[in-house]
Amino acid sequence: MDELARDYADSVHWIFIYNREPHPDDYPDHRAHRSVEQKFQHARDMRERHNTPRQILIDDLDGTVHREWGGLPNMTWIIDHTGHVAYKAGWTVASDIRQSLEDVVRVRELKRQAVESGTRTPPYYVETLSFRASLRPAIKPAETAVSVGDGS
Repeated sequence: MDELARDYADSVHWIFIYNREPHPDDYPDHRAHRSVEQKFQHARDMRERHNTPRQILIDDLDGTVHREWGGLPNMTWIIDHTGHVAYKAGWTVASDIRQSLEDVVRVRELKRQAVESGTRTPPYYVETLSFRASLRPAIKPAETAVSVGDGS
C-alpha cells in the first residue's frame, strides 16, 4: 500500500487508521495496547519501520472508528473528491486498490468535464469481498459468486 501511496501521491490523499498492530507475530513487543500513549508509540514505530508516506490517524483503545467503518481486519475505503464512498474492500488487495484508484481518478476527471459542459455523470461505486491471500487458492470462483438480479 505504501507503493501505491507513493505512486498516487499527486492524485489522492492517504489516511491509515491505526487500530492495532497489524502483524503482532512479527513484532512481539507490539501486542495489545494498554494505553493511548503506548498506542501512539506503536504507530510511530510502524511509520518509521515501514517509512510509510501515508498519514496515520490513531483510533481509540476500544477501536471505535474501526468498528464504525466495518470492523474487518484489513479493509480499504476510497472516498472520492465529493466525499462519497467510491470503493469499499473487505480485504485489502493492492492490485484491486490500484485499479479502483485509476477508475476513481478517471471518474473525477469525467465529472469535472461534465460540470464544464453542463452534463451529468452517473454515480460510481465498487464494493469487493476478497479473501486473504493464504485462503484464495482454497476458494473456487463458483463458491464466491453472487447472483444479483437486474431489478426487473
